[in-house]
Amino acid sequence: MLRFTSLVRQDHENEQAEVRAKQRSASADRRLETQFNELMRALLNRYHEEQLWSDKIRSASTYGSLGALTLNLIVFVLAIVIVEPWKRKRLGETFEQRMIVLERENQSLMRDGMQKLEEHFEKQKQILSTLSSAVIVPPTDHHDSPPVDDFNNSSREQFTSSQLRGALSAQNLRVSSIVSGLVGAAGGMIVMYLLQR
Repeated sequence: MLRFTSLVRQDHENEQAEVRAKQRSASADRRLETQFNELMRALLNRYHEEQLWSDKIRSASTYGSLGALTLNLIVFVLAIVIVEPWKRKRLGETFEQRMIVLERENQSLMRDGMQKLEEHFEKQKQILSTLSSAVIVPPTDHHDSPPVDDFNNSSREQFTSSQLRGALSAQNLRVSSIVSGLVGAAGGMIVMYLLQR
């Protein structure tokens, strides 16, 4: 009988302990659910904040891109409107100055060439006058013409045929060198003009 009463008392205590354990378990479940809800709310708030920051960064990036594009457009328009005409004007002035310098060089070359040609023609004139004074054309009347041996023997001795050929070949060489120099200078100026364009 004593054993039965102790078992009944033990059973009653176990039932009460089970009820208390159930209450503690239900309370722990409620606390767990509350904490989980708070965690979810915190995650949602953080997500919304990150979305707001992402939107702000995206809008700032869009405005930055538009600003950079506008700045590039302004620089491009300024380059076309201001810088390009200034560069063209400066290039034109430089080209004009070069053309003036080239024209002066060309004039000096032409002057030198013409002077050399005049000197050459003067020498040719002197040679021709000397030759014409050395060679006298006999008259058409054969009766009145003196013998050929009587014509200015001293002039003939001055200009032998080899000396005459030497003088004429030297003059021809000078003329050809002057002409080739003038042609080369003109060709060089044409090439420089075409290269500058």
